[in-house]
Amino acid sequence: MQLPKFLLDQIQRGRVVLFLGAGASFGSTNRLQESPPMASALAKLLSDESGIDFVEGEDDLSVAAANAKKRLGDGRYNQFLQDRYLRCRASTDLQHLAQFPWARIYTINIDDTVEDAFNRSEYDID
Repeated sequence: MQLPKFLLDQIQRGRVVLFLGAGASFGSTNRLQESPPMASALAKLLSDESGIDFVEGEDDLSVAAANAKKRLGDGRYNQFLQDRYLRCRASTDLQHLAQFPWARIYTINIDDTVEDAFNRSEYDID
């Protein structure tokens, strides 16, 4: 897909805000050498880790997370999340996005792939 010339010009001038949501981390890897799990996969992983049955399509992340936190305790629960979302290695696509001078960047993801991408680039995210 080709970006309109006006938009590409505005991106290159640092006048565009980048908003990244679910899927932005696709192709990235965590310290387990896996892709950071998205919501339904995380709900299943948390349920499995805490020994709770998970029903695909019925159980949601907020319920699975609350139940897992009760069963695992704060320490194991936090470590479980840190293993999957901290010190991630950004995908090639995120590293490419980090080559542009964005006016501001927002993400709703809990992983640190965006930080990793910018730490590898010439632009500072502060």
